[in-house]
Amino acid sequence: MGIYQVRVEENKDFDFIQTLIQFAFADAEYSDHQEHFLVQKLRTDTAFLPNLALVACDEQGNIVGHIMFSEAIVDKTKVLALAPLSIAPTNQNQGIGTTLINVAHEQIKKLDYPCVVVLGHPNYYAKFGCESAEKFGIQAPFEVPEGALRVLLLTNDIPKGVIEYARAFF
Repeated sequence: MGIYQVRVEENKDFDFIQTLIQFAFADAEYSDHQEHFLVQKLRTDTAFLPNLALVACDEQGNIVGHIMFSEAIVDKTKVLALAPLSIAPTNQNQGIGTTLINVAHEQIKKLDYPCVVVLGHPNYYAKFGCESAEKFGIQAPFEVPEGALRVLLLTNDIPKGVIEYARAFF
């Protein structure tokens, strides 16, 4: 495991991030392989949170990971949606995703959102305190694999209902 610096993405990073995302999801079992387009669309959506679009850089300053959050709504309450987290296959299992998630969580704790929703591998996101959304009465607006929709609680006042993602997701 290396040491990674995390910073907010910059315009000059966009082309590289797009390529990184394509490689990250190229062999992903539950992917529609459109994540790089989602990121492009989210950047122009009113739900986009530019301060929560982060890159991890290695000791040479090369981008090795990316994470993005946007606002979503559950029962008229704004929540955060993590999508996507992207690490190039050659850099996976080196702590980059963990670093990005931990740094993002530190920033998110300072904000006024009750929870974060994420669609991803249950075992991976469980390591960060994400629990099954079903447990809290939160559902995706589309079919998802059992247990893949997760929630990270930030307060005790969790809304219930179907997630209304940003328009960019559709």
